[in-house]
Amino acid sequence: MSAADLDTARFLDLGWHAAAPEAVSLVQAVAALVAEQQAPVRQYDRLAKGQARLETAVSGALRGLLRNWMHGRAVFRSHKKEHFSGGPVGFRVFAATMRSLQALELVHKVPGYWCRPWAGQDPELMGPEADLGDGPAARYWPTAQLLALAWQHGLTPAVLRGRGPARAFRPVTVSGVPRAGETVELRDLSAPRAGEQRVGRVSGRRGPRRGDSEATCLARTEVWTAIQLRLAVEAHNQFAQQVGVTGCALLPQWRRVFRGNWALDGRWYALGRDGCYQGLPPEDRAELRIGGEAVAELDVGASHLSILRQLAGLPFLLDPYQIDGVPRAVVKRYVLECLGEGRPKERWSKLAKTEVLEVRGWSPARLRPLVLAVHPCLTEPTRFVPETVAAGHSVPGRKLVSPFLVAREAAAMTAAMLELRVQGVLALPVHDSLVVPRWAAELAMAAIRAGYLKHCGIDPVVRDKTGRADTAERELEKAPAAA
Repeated sequence: MSAADLDTARFLDLGWHAAAPEAVSLVQAVAALVAEQQAPVRQYDRLAKGQARLETAVSGALRGLLRNWMHGRAVFRSHKKEHFSGGPVGFRVFAATMRSLQALELVHKVPGYWCRPWAGQDPELMGPEADLGDGPAARYWPTAQLLALAWQHGLTPAVLRGRGPARAFRPVTVSGVPRAGETVELRDLSAPRAGEQRVGRVSGRRGPRRGDSEATCLARTEVWTAIQLRLAVEAHNQFAQQVGVTGCALLPQWRRVFRGNWALDGRWYALGRDGCYQGLPPEDRAELRIGGEAVAELDVGASHLSILRQLAGLPFLLDPYQIDGVPRAVVKRYVLECLGEGRPKERWSKLAKTEVLEVRGWSPARLRPLVLAVHPCLTEPTRFVPETVAAGHSVPGRKLVSPFLVAREAAAMTAAMLELRVQGVLALPVHDSLVVPRWAAELAMAAIRAGYLKHCGIDPVVRDKTGRADTAERELEKAPAAA
């Protein structure tokens, strides 16, 4: 596997257990091999609990390895112990299992490593107090021996692709409530990983008052904003605990992450890594249950692009990704990469050609004039970021485009979540979509559209990923293609 292939690796989610007979058979066979290999140091056969932990680790590992290998991708997993806290598989069990799979020649591994957050630094010159940053996590992919073993047990690609009752693996049941920790974070925009400033634990209990100096007033306003944001997240977390959610490994709990200031980013991120509902494929999220009720996932179409077009004064399009003569998936990928970069793209990202196969026949140079003719706002999107938001940041202006659009989207979704909570409806955010009880789908559609009208100035297309669509989506079928 080449270095470029390793860059496309996906996160190894351990929150899955075998469901289909073929998967159960393979997991039990591999777990027996691992237990035998570890027999000198671990006695799994003596404790049923230990055997169950081993089979859970093997099940999650095999599911991630085999499903991603169908697309030619490896998987990655950090060996930081805190990343396993509260999950279905502990660090010690995971590490021992992966070592055994390597010893049995069932898994290939490229070790991860630590590095400074900048290039060109000689590791041998780094002192004991050096400030280390994050490096790539370990990469894993199956050997030919594991693939042959899966085939022998009937776990073919067709079985792995099964959906609904025929799924080979299912998310583990809720195992607990993740520790919330800091529910609001304000990170340094120029260094989102290293040197971040966190404000989840906020000191002070009041906002600005008459007679405060300008500096004091600004500081108290910042504190008051953080307190309000924190209380809103905590209220939603408590509501989720009261209502209850099943179909994922951990009960959903959230934190909001802002970057640079309170007007940038602000997305809701579910806590936990393994079996987190936000990381589930859409077909698996459709099997969640909120308060025991079936769910609908309501998605806003072309959220960021529609917001940018409104800021630029361009008319609203029902399907802005539809351009004559160009596959819709290619247009969507190019637009998303332009928005992420904050300028028109000159080359595809490393992931583009593996995630959207159609882009292989379309170069960014060929796409650029076609897309910019329909969306001139992408020529220089930095013009639409307000100066009050950009002030005080040392990063290039193009780096503010995506966080600003995310912030508008997050504000609209937060308003919709609050409106639904007032009506007794729990909404689970997935960035530009909400998962709600099926019976509340119409209420949620109205709340999302009201939130976007208030915070983004648009009445968006809202579609139901689980099979239904609102009026605007049905009109889309009759809309002419954008030229």
